[in-house]
Amino acid sequence: MSMLRSMKTNSEPMDASKQFCPNSSCSARGKIGEGTISIHGHKRPRYRCQICKKTFSARAGTMMEGLRTEEKTITTIITLLAYGCPIQAIVHAYELDERTVANWQKRAGAHSQRVHEAIVEQGNIKSQHIQADEIRAKGRKMIIWIALAMDISSRLWLAGAVSQHRDRALIDRLFQQVRACCHLVQSLLVCTDGFAAYPKSIVRVFREKVKKKSGRGRCCLEVWPSLCIATVIKKTQKKRVVEITRKMTRGIVEKAQELLLLTHGGSELNTAFIAHDVRNEIV
Repeated sequence: MSMLRSMKTNSEPMDASKQFCPNSSCSARGKIGEGTISIHGHKRPRYRCQICKKTFSARAGTMMEGLRTEEKTITTIITLLAYGCPIQAIVHAYELDERTVANWQKRAGAHSQRVHEAIVEQGNIKSQHIQADEIRAKGRKMIIWIALAMDISSRLWLAGAVSQHRDRALIDRLFQQVRACCHLVQSLLVCTDGFAAYPKSIVRVFREKVKKKSGRGRCCLEVWPSLCIATVIKKTQKKRVVEITRKMTRGIVEKAQELLLLTHGGSELNTAFIAHDVRNEIV
């Protein structure tokens, strides 16, 4: 897809061999290094397709398409926003309009979502250990809940969902996204906190249609083989963890321990990876 094209800075030399035509009706679309693309302009970097004869910007398919600001500046601003820098501080430091910064932030978010859907949510990830957690965040005159899920082997963020309520609908949406990412595997361990909505939501999404009898009749929904669901409940006092309770909601401990070792997820059932990274991302 054109949105997955690499992004270049203005200081980098133009290289037509690494580009492809973004025209959806062109026969050369998606074909890299076949000599069908030539450089059309340097001042405002553009390329030309020799097949359909159309020109396109070097920024085509990226969040910077249509913008004239230097890519280095935009990248710096988006990085600052990702690390929680206030928009007002960026506006004063870089002498930018607040609406411009807000627009770049929305562009980056929309582009990231499209890339995630095009690459991650394609059912190709053979995950065997997933951790999920949710965090309470304060907004302007509101409180929201952010639920996230991570593949522990690769540290890849699989899914995220936002809601004003910490309820079953939030967890259902989270794991529907997770299921869109995951390839069917023989064994899977999912570690969560003690929120009661998790076990049923997980079982509902990790099922496959199986035809048990030939002929007419409906298929049965069967849960993935060796699906293990672990619950880790932390008791805190004065914001410090004083007690941890670990239990298997589904599956056996021996299988869960095997998957922990296989995915380098620790020696005990835990949500340490997702809990640590969720708080770092929010902060």
